[in-house]
Amino acid sequence: MCGSCTNENAFKAAFMYQQRKKRGLDAPFTMEELTSCLENKSPGSPEYSIMSFSKAFHGRTLGTLSATRSKSIHKVDIPAFKWPKAPFPQLRNYRFVC
Repeated sequence: MCGSCTNENAFKAAFMYQQRKKRGLDAPFTMEELTSCLENKSPGSPEYSIMSFSKAFHGRTLGTLSATRSKSIHKVDIPAFKWPKAPFPQLRNYRFVC
């Protein structure tokens, strides 16, 4: 559909993969996980986060806006997850001699 949806699905896939590893690859969901997720509480809704770079744009869906750091106009008035950010690495100009 769009880049935002792609990023959103990547976020969800990473979270689900991490929980699956923690739970056991073939282990079923516990009743506690199934009921606590409906209240947005752990263990069904774990406390994970996505780290993004300063000045990065990840999309305009709710989850990707929490990782977006490019323009305030995209984010103003929208609740966001308290996810960390890191400065974007500075690239150096190298001259290659052939």
